[in-house]
Formats: sequence, C-alpha cells, structure tokens
Amino acid sequence: MTGLMLLSRVVMARKKLQNARLKEDRYRRSAENIRVSVSRCGSHTRNVSAHETAMVRHMDAADEANRLENELNLIIDEVESKLEMLTVDKGDEVLRMHFLDGVPLSKVAKELHYNRQAIYKVKDRALEELNQILAAEEVPPGLNLGTLGECG
Repeated sequence: MTGLMLLSRVVMARKKLQNARLKEDRYRRSAENIRVSVSRCGSHTRNVSAHETAMVRHMDAADEANRLENELNLIIDEVESKLEMLTVDKGDEVLRMHFLDGVPLSKVAKELHYNRQAIYKVKDRALEELNQILAAEEVPPGLNLGTLGECG
C-alpha cells in the first residue's frame, strides 16, 4: 500500500460517513413527518405501519452511520501512527491538514507560512517517506533483502 492510498482511505471513509449521516437524517425526518400525520389524522393502520417502517429504516441508518464512524476512527488512528513516524519537517502537519482535515494545500501553505511551491515539496517528501515506512512494514522480519537473488 502506498502512502497516498492510505491517506485516501480516510477521505473515502469520511465521504461514506457523511452520506450515511445524510441518509439517517432523511429517514428521521420521514419518520417525524409520518408521526405528525398519524397524530393529526388519528390512528390509521396504514400510517402507523408506514411510521414503524420509517423508524426501523432510521434506526438501521443510524447503526450504519455509527459503524462507519468507528471504521473511520480506526483508519485515522492507523494514519496518525504512521504520520508520527515522519521526519520531514512539517510533513506530518501538511499531510494531516490536507488529507485528514480536508484543507486545500493553498490554505495549508498560508497557515504554515510557506509558499505554494514549498508546500508541494513538503507534501511530496512526506508522501515519499510515508511510502518508505509502509514498504518497510511489508517486508517480513528477518528477511535480508541484500541476499535476494543470490544462489548458494
């Protein structure tokens, strides 16, 4: 896995969570509208059944949103642990602000008092170092890469 792929997992998980929260809100509003309709019109079996269905959908959507939020938090924890390993000056801050917080690089540059060209260099160096960290973790312990390809 590359550093960009790891960081993209946060962005994708955040979008999934946002969509799940919107779905949850739609079902909540739907259940509320049906409840109001039932209370105004009296207890009609069809309306009560619709309200129950909407409530179940709302609860299912809330459960899914909570599951996605937990998943996002696990991914963020994983990413944070990798960012702490970076030695590139301001590299962890740039990647955190841009990928985890969703701040455009132009604003990251202004906040950190860098010009745009310099912030892109920091980002690229930090991503390269992150790639190296991730690649090193994929090598089985005790495997000497210098001896690969040698016979005998």
